[in-house]
Amino acid sequence: MFKKDGQIVAPNAWVRWSSDGSGSPKSMVETQPMNATAQQLAAMGVTVEADVITPTPDPIIFIDYGTFRARWTDAEKAALFKVQQTDWRINDWINLAAAQGGVKLNGVDALAAKAAMVTANVLTQVRADVIFSIQ
Repeated sequence: MFKKDGQIVAPNAWVRWSSDGSGSPKSMVETQPMNATAQQLAAMGVTVEADVITPTPDPIIFIDYGTFRARWTDAEKAALFKVQQTDWRINDWINLAAAQGGVKLNGVDALAAKAAMVTANVLTQVRADVIFSIQ
């Protein structure tokens, strides 16, 4: 991206500048930034800056709570219920997911809850990967 006096200049815009730095009418020429050398750009007062590209955020992968719960076996649900009585973090996450009506599978909270459930022996890593999969 080209800039002059803090303003973006189109690459094909004609920029008037003094070829010898004197500013005299005879020294004035016009050059397009895209065709100028580094020395000419400096004389023109035009700087070259990297274009800032804002990354596109990952799409939100959200499944409804019923679909999420259907992925659990009865034994896993029983283990979850038991751990919810002693681990407030897991209890809070499950209650919040139910209240919101679903789970953002690629969210930071879901990844933390998944890890906590494996650590608490509610799920094996393999089953956690299946239950929290985006498929």
